[in-house]
Amino acid sequence: MKASYFVTVLLLSDITLTSGFIMESIVCGSAVAAFLYALSHWDNVLPFDHKRLEKDLNENLHGQHIVSKVVLRTVSSFMTDSNPNKPLVLSFHGTAGVGKNHVSKIIARNIYKLGDKSEHFIMFVSQHHFPHKDKVDMYSARLKEQIHQHVSRFPRTMFVFDEMDKMNPRLVETIKPFLDYATHVDGVSFRSAIFIFLSNAGGDVINNVALDFWKAGLEKDLNENLHGQHIVSKVVLRTVSSFMTDSNPNKPLVLSFHGTAGVGKNHVSKIIARNIYKLGDKSEHFIMFVSQHHFPHKDKVDMYSARLKEQIHQHVSRFPRTMFVFDEMDKMNPRLVETIKPFLDYGTHVDGVSFRSAIFIFLSNAGGDVINNIALDFWKAGKNREELQMKEMETQILQNIVNDKSTGGFWHSSLINHHLVDHIVPFLPLEMKHVRQCVLTEMVNLNINLQHHAHLADTVARDMPFFPSDKIFSVKGCKSVRQKLMLYVDD
Repeated sequence: MKASYFVTVLLLSDITLTSGFIMESIVCGSAVAAFLYALSHWDNVLPFDHKRLEKDLNENLHGQHIVSKVVLRTVSSFMTDSNPNKPLVLSFHGTAGVGKNHVSKIIARNIYKLGDKSEHFIMFVSQHHFPHKDKVDMYSARLKEQIHQHVSRFPRTMFVFDEMDKMNPRLVETIKPFLDYATHVDGVSFRSAIFIFLSNAGGDVINNVALDFWKAGLEKDLNENLHGQHIVSKVVLRTVSSFMTDSNPNKPLVLSFHGTAGVGKNHVSKIIARNIYKLGDKSEHFIMFVSQHHFPHKDKVDMYSARLKEQIHQHVSRFPRTMFVFDEMDKMNPRLVETIKPFLDYGTHVDGVSFRSAIFIFLSNAGGDVINNIALDFWKAGKNREELQMKEMETQILQNIVNDKSTGGFWHSSLINHHLVDHIVPFLPLEMKHVRQCVLTEMVNLNINLQHHAHLADTVARDMPFFPSDKIFSVKGCKSVRQKLMLYVDD
């Protein structure tokens, strides 16, 4: 009777108990002890705020609009339900590194003051906590006891089970009774608990669906905004799509873009960036180095090397899917290229950080003359430039770059010998029709009415310098097209 009265007082009065009262009451029974434990620990729970969770998801979860919407709606509904009829049970699916674990921690830090460091955030990892098949009976008994004990002490406990696709079915059966409607197990209600399952199962299906959307977006972007570069479009679409959907790549993606000025090398790196990051090349994860700007002094190469190594390591340790673009590689000091090399290798871990999800793109004018000559020979033979294929060019470009001492340190390093560059991508010289397409694109970007200024595209294109004497290819590609266009617009 004394215990009943004591609980009633606690429920009706927000009072501070002395240690004497607490000790006297604990001996009244385990139910009161559990109640007191739960009461003392509710201070560790944050008042639930729908807007705070929404802000956290928006700022810290990237590329997962479906997840954000479902998590915000379901968690908010559950947390504000004073009488739920069952525990909240969510199952997160996708390949490694897409944010499943990260989202469970976002949820935790919007429930508990200590977030995933709270004693009420309980994580099990299948292959770590339940590694031995012959001990499944022991694991099952222990798991049942742990779940029951945590919730009996604190109803709003959150359990996260990682690697559910690798969990023994008998352990799944152990969890099952705690998930049901109006569940009481051995006198304890589990309706306020949260269970989150993380699994790679279904990841390939999700990837295939996502790839159809993502690949279509990249393909459309290349088709609409890259002119006269059929080889580039094909190689970039195929290699970047394959890399982005590989859940376990064995090395970073390393592409080397070659061609003369203005043919679109920098432009394509930005197209790739805007199909990966929301902010495109303005993203903090898009890192560009320009040789003569960032590393201008030969006598400071040691300092540059140390700084470059630190920056690459730091960026990838913070965000594995970082994209590095190195412009003017043909002018880069060989020692700086050697600094980059360790990050490009197969299965690479540098100082404990994996670089297999990173992207490295090298931009170089080296080999540009060879590419131009091949394209010119094709034109003189009366062949369609679209018939030019990667295999017909890559070997000649590579031989020229390796043997030509004027191309600088890039190809005098051991990158080629160690096969660290995945693809050498040739950018063809642009013809008059391609320059005209560039002008039209710029007119759209500048909101110039195409109908009222239809003549501008031809006028600007014809005003660009071409080579050889037949005026076949643009000397500067599409570089300075916008500046040239603005001269005529002002008129």
